[in-house]
Amino acid sequence: MNYLIEFLQKHQLTCPSKSIFGIRCFGCGFQRSLIALLQGNFSESFYLYPPLLFILLLFTSLVLSVFIHHPLLKKLIKRQFQWCVLIVFINYLYTIIWG
Repeated sequence: MNYLIEFLQKHQLTCPSKSIFGIRCFGCGFQRSLIALLQGNFSESFYLYPPLLFILLLFTSLVLSVFIHHPLLKKLIKRQFQWCVLIVFINYLYTIIWG
C-alpha cells in the first residue's frame, strides 16, 4: 500500500484548466483527496474533495452491477449518479465563490 501511495504522490497530474486558464476544474483536489484517503486521513480527504467518497461509492456500485443483475441496483446507480453530479457541482461552486 505504501508503494501505491508513494507512486501516486510522485505522479500527480497537473490540472490543465488551472495551469492554462487559472480556473479550478470540477475534479481539482481529487488526487490529493484520494491519497489522503488511502493514508487513512478521512477528514483531510473530505476537506480536500468532498465528492470523492460519493464517487467511490458509485464506482463500487458500478463494479457490483457487472456481477449482480438486479433492477433495484440499476435504480440505485442512477440515483447515486445524480447525487454525485449534484455534489460535484455544489463543491465546484463553493470552491469558485468562497475557495
